[in-house]
This record gives sequence, structure tokens and C-alpha cells, in this order.
Amino acid sequence: MIPGEQLIKIVLWSQVLNGIVLPFVLVFMLLLINKKELMGEYVNTPLFSAVAWGTTILVTGLSVALAVAYVAGKTG
Repeated sequence: MIPGEQLIKIVLWSQVLNGIVLPFVLVFMLLLINKKELMGEYVNTPLFSAVAWGTTILVTGLSVALAVAYVAGKTG
């Protein structure tokens, strides 16, 4: 623990960091799960891949929006 710090603020910023790192994890995970030579019969179907990539793009866009809002001073 950090003496004198507000725990809610620390938890909030740790979740912000998680949200910023998440797109990188999702991209690498999707690249791995879509390799037939690695996953064999367990590779993603085209529909699931489309949904997963769409979700990854959405999360990435939201992370970029958060970063832009923070730099522009629109967040606390």
C-alpha cells in the first residue's frame, strides 16, 4: 500500500491501464488463435473471427478516445 493515497483512485487508474493494454493483448491473441498450423481443428471460424476483430477494433477505438480525452483535459 502507498501511505496517504486514495485507494479508489489507485483502483480506477489500474483499470484505465488495463483498458489501454487490452487491445495489444487482443490483437496478439487473435493472431495466434487464427493460425491453422498452431491451433489445428480449434482455429476460429470466419464468423467468430469477424466478431472478435470487430470487438478488438471497437476496444482499440475506445482506448484511443480515452487517451485523446485525457490529453485534451476532458477527464478527471
